[in-house]
Amino acid sequence: MLLTKPARLALIYQRLTDAAAAASRPAALALLQRVFREVEDQHSGVSHEPEHPDRMHPPVEAMEEDLPDHPAAKRYRHKRHCTLIADNGAFEIHRFLYASQDGRKRRVGEQTDFSKPGADGQGVA
Repeated sequence: MLLTKPARLALIYQRLTDAAAAASRPAALALLQRVFREVEDQHSGVSHEPEHPDRMHPPVEAMEEDLPDHPAAKRYRHKRHCTLIADNGAFEIHRFLYASQDGRKRRVGEQTDFSKPGADGQGVA
């Protein structure tokens, strides 16, 4: 059954909530990749193409960035959001917030849309 992007995102968040917590950053990354791909394969109607605009994509290793103020986590950048994954398997998905400033659309912050603690019960912070 095909679903809209917001419905697919809600399903992704539900499956991530229901999944067992990850105990490491690689395990959390694998969980995110598996859940995103399963939902998108089943409900997007779009084949698995890395840059297809009608398909939502999980974080991948190539997007990994260090966080100077948080050495126990990595950031994975996307177009309109980013994912933070800590060494303990905790992760957060942040949506970028935009506003018009000086007649231009600019990013003005981030909002945490989803958060899952690691297997140790601790979050990303």
